[in-house]
Amino acid sequence: MEESQLSTTSGAEDDDPQPSTSNITEDDDSESSSSSAEDEPMAKRHLTVEEVRGMWNLVKVYRQLGTREQAIAFAEDRGMIPRTKMCQHHKKEMKIIYSTNKTVGSFVCNKSHRRAKFRVSRAKGTLFDNIKILMPQVFYLMYAYAQKYSYDETIREDFSEREQCLSTSTISNWFNQYREAVVKYQKHQQSMKGHIGGMGKVVQVHASQFSKRKNKESGTRGLWILGMIEDGNEDLRLEACTSNILSAEVLLPLIKKHVAEGTTIITDTSQAYDCLGDNGYIHRKMNHSDENNHTVGEKVRAQRIQSHSQWCAVKRFLSKDSYSNNSSNMDDLIYEYLWRREVKMKREDPFEELIHVINHSYKNHNPPLFFATVE
Repeated sequence: MEESQLSTTSGAEDDDPQPSTSNITEDDDSESSSSSAEDEPMAKRHLTVEEVRGMWNLVKVYRQLGTREQAIAFAEDRGMIPRTKMCQHHKKEMKIIYSTNKTVGSFVCNKSHRRAKFRVSRAKGTLFDNIKILMPQVFYLMYAYAQKYSYDETIREDFSEREQCLSTSTISNWFNQYREAVVKYQKHQQSMKGHIGGMGKVVQVHASQFSKRKNKESGTRGLWILGMIEDGNEDLRLEACTSNILSAEVLLPLIKKHVAEGTTIITDTSQAYDCLGDNGYIHRKMNHSDENNHTVGEKVRAQRIQSHSQWCAVKRFLSKDSYSNNSSNMDDLIYEYLWRREVKMKREDPFEELIHVINHSYKNHNPPLFFATVE
């Protein structure tokens, strides 16, 4: 592929970015440290040519982030690592030194006769703190996670020129780190949105059991997930049922957490929902197996059926071989799915959105720019 054919992402320059070169010296001290589109809801229209060409692909990651210098410059440009820092003692801008090829450098004050006393890693409080892999690999794994690569795909597509392959434990550790950032971000975004529903609004509520059947003879004991979505609104809410129990005591707090009182809630005929009418909601039941059920109108019936289609994408995501159906990580996987769903619906670049998520996750952990830790 010719260089001119590469698409450029919004915010990324065509020319390879270069790391900060002012006040840079060398130092020998070491520092420590694809899936199918059907797995997500479809956007309301196809992406335009400009949108597609503006997104990251593996070739672009390799060509623009394939070296340490490119990766560091990109991290600087995106605000993932600081460019400058002031020495608290001397009130002077500190210099940047590089040691091992796995670091983003350290800030050092040359005014001090004992330089080691005024040194702080540039990676402190960032995603790159104490990394044990090369900088280009950090961004490659970020791209692999954003694109939902399986472990096998991630190992196979790694473009680093090392004799060794990425280990599954390394991939798992980094994928988990990215997922933690996504979960933190998605929780914040959901809290900012507030409740769905309200007076005159209809919310479909449905519980479904997620499990993997290994063979037809063995039974399955899946995990119960509660889904809530307002008619005419794509803001889907998902919750794992506490202690994996489907009861009024479990469902009511989860519904109150997301659905405003006064909302008309439509459920199936499970008795676990019978408490809704006594707790500030207008409750309607619908039995899909009863074709003669006229307790709700045809429009509501169609919306109810449409809401059930949401579960298809959810189940495909949660049943992937790379995920395990256990209660210990189900909450995180739910938030990850909701984040991916929103990225898909907004037709955003998953890689760019993950960078935004990481910056949001680490923004409160960076040390002040004027502060230099004493080693």
